[in-house]
Amino acid sequence: MRSLIIALFLVYTSVAENIMCYQTAEKNATMCPDPAEGAAAPTKCFGPTFSVLGGVTNSTYGCGECPTDAAKDACVTCDGAADSACNSEIITADNYECYDYSYNAEKGVFAIQKDPITCHRLNGTDVHCNKPGVNATETYTSNDKGCGPCTNTTAGVCVACDETRCNSAVTVTAFLLPLAALLYTLF
Repeated sequence: MRSLIIALFLVYTSVAENIMCYQTAEKNATMCPDPAEGAAAPTKCFGPTFSVLGGVTNSTYGCGECPTDAAKDACVTCDGAADSACNSEIITADNYECYDYSYNAEKGVFAIQKDPITCHRLNGTDVHCNKPGVNATETYTSNDKGCGPCTNTTAGVCVACDETRCNSAVTVTAFLLPLAALLYTLF
């Protein structure tokens, strides 16, 4: 009798429970289909990735590992569960624009790039731009080409703002003109 109980327990634990995944965007999550005979049930879900510069990648949603034809970094997997999908639909909000800066070694200043960068954001997140601050050195690089919040927490190295195109040269000039006037009166 004990052998029968142990055998039933082993059979029960070896049968994987189906997991739930989003299998197409904009639809409800559903249980993954039963695997073919002899094949293992999927334990992961896959879906597209998101970046502030590129938005949502063109990858599909589904059960199992990422498709082999998925572009590098365009697909991500997560551990599936029977009660909820881990690869939920990525919902975005309106795009916004920020400016990028590069260091001009000849002039010793950060120069704003001519055209703004299109930035992407997830639904429910705020607009953030960043730019070099007064303590930024020639080795400073803007986080995500000016899109998103500052990642450098050293005081004065990065300045963040929260409106589209708020890191433009006009805002830098508005900061530098009073500073120049102050320096002129001191010396």
